Amino acid sequence: MEMLDLSKNQLAGEIPSWIWGTQLEYLNLSFNRLTDVQKPYRMSASLIELYLHSNQLRGELHLPIPLPSKLSYLSIANNSLSGSIPTSLCNAIHLEVLDLSKNKLSGGIPPCVLQNITIFQMGQNNLSGIILDNFSVDCKLIHFNLNNNTLEGRIPSDECCKWPGVECDASGYVISLQLHEEAISGGIGESTSLFKFKYMRELNLAYIDMSYYTNRIPKGIVNRTYMTHLDLSYASFGGQIPSEILSLKRLAYLDTSGFPKTLVLEKPNLEMLVQNLTGLRELYLDGVNITSSDERRKWSHIISSHLPNLTSLGLSSCDLLGPLAKSFAQLHSLSFLELSFNDLSAVAVLD
Repeated sequence: MEMLDLSKNQLAGEIPSWIWGTQLEYLNLSFNRLTDVQKPYRMSASLIELYLHSNQLRGELHLPIPLPSKLSYLSIANNSLSGSIPTSLCNAIHLEVLDLSKNKLSGGIPPCVLQNITIFQMGQNNLSGIILDNFSVDCKLIHFNLNNNTLEGRIPSDECCKWPGVECDASGYVISLQLHEEAISGGIGESTSLFKFKYMRELNLAYIDMSYYTNRIPKGIVNRTYMTHLDLSYASFGGQIPSEILSLKRLAYLDTSGFPKTLVLEKPNLEMLVQNLTGLRELYLDGVNITSSDERRKWSHIISSHLPNLTSLGLSSCDLLGPLAKSFAQLHSLSFLELSFNDLSAVAVLD
């Protein structure tokens, strides 16, 4: 037998040790109620893919991987495993996909683990220390997730800065992350390593799939001194837009569009937003709940008074009232205007 798939059953208790003595190449025991592995055991050298995620495995993570090993795909995510990441993973010289997310692992990440990995999922653990300097010069990573840990450091300037969606400056600091339409397991929390890139200028999280709405936009996203472009449109965020966004004085592009009434502008309100972000050239707030009825009536005056150089504006599905303020006609650079699904009473400019 080369393949065994017992996923999504009601299996409980220990994984029997005899299963490792087979010549299996593919073993899937995910989505069960397994709690431990019968000992002693040693993984078969023939195993290529192993799936143990979404069980109830607990205790320290032990992975007796033989050398040499053919293992290329290992997923033990969504369990309750503790302890450090075992160095026996270094025996898996062909390992390309590693997912240990949503456990209780602590300590650092062994540098050897990063040598050949292409997909690296370690989110929602208790990992700490410096990680990014451990990447090899010929880094092969195309996707990594370290959210909700306390790791720190920076991406080196060689091959890793050539990852899809990543742009670095000449010193190797990340200045742009284009993660739109990615699937980010576990969501984005306040402690995610995403916020360690203090020189980041552009962040695009549009249409990312986090499988559920996070209650708030993490404050770390908007607390960036050098940020000029921020796109959070349809990114599964909800609740009040954080006041920290007012500190982004260099911001030229802002998009927080989403499904109607998902995000809220109250504290800060619309006027506070544009008063502080006067450098905006493109502003998209489609679907944002502007709670003040007075601001929904005076929105055109508020926008035109503080953003004279605006080129694009999106305010569809915001329950706006009209007509437009006379000052709105002074937005001579405005080339794109989206005001659909509102309650505008007239398109004429109000004197």
